[in-house]
Amino acid sequence: MIDWQLESLYQGGCSRVEIVKGYKSEKVKSDLTSYLNKRWESTNMVSSLFCAPPHEGDTVISYSDIVYNFRHIKELMESHDDITVLADQNWRELWEARFENPLEDAESFSFSNSELLSIGDRAESIESIEAQFMGLLKVTNQGWFTMFDTFHSLSSDEQDNLDMTSLLQIMLSREIKIGVRIICGGWCEADSGKDIELYERLLKTTNWSHDWR
Repeated sequence: MIDWQLESLYQGGCSRVEIVKGYKSEKVKSDLTSYLNKRWESTNMVSSLFCAPPHEGDTVISYSDIVYNFRHIKELMESHDDITVLADQNWRELWEARFENPLEDAESFSFSNSELLSIGDRAESIESIEAQFMGLLKVTNQGWFTMFDTFHSLSSDEQDNLDMTSLLQIMLSREIKIGVRIICGGWCEADSGKDIELYERLLKTTNWSHDWR
């Protein structure tokens, strides 16, 4: 999956890729610059993110359990907002293939005029979910420090337990603008071996909407 990500990131226009490691860090062998979250057992993903330093210019942030088409990276890079999330409007097809009840895993997501309004709450109905956040976002240098400052405004316990969606929620509550770019399919999330087996079967079919290749 990391190999697929690297290919898409480079084809999408990223000039440099870095990795933050934690659990089973010794399994990730690469010449890429890497950082280690030594407290991975007691922290969450945002703590891992800020083990990496800020960089000049734009930074694409990617979860490690997803694969996606390089065109999605290009779409993300076209945004001029300081913080931009990528979301799939065709999410329901993927979730219905993975879950007997998609609402068990799907989260609320609403937007207007390419601006995020809400994210991360438990959804009561399919219709209330306008898209699904993919685990891909882009930040400018200013956007990075906005996220960093928000993170460090929290208590140490809150920091340790903070995932990305919760950080986005907090920033929205503080009226920090978050842009949205919408795509339709062409990516997958793998939370288990069962997901991988499902995708291997679906990739053998024709015109599967979430084929990222």
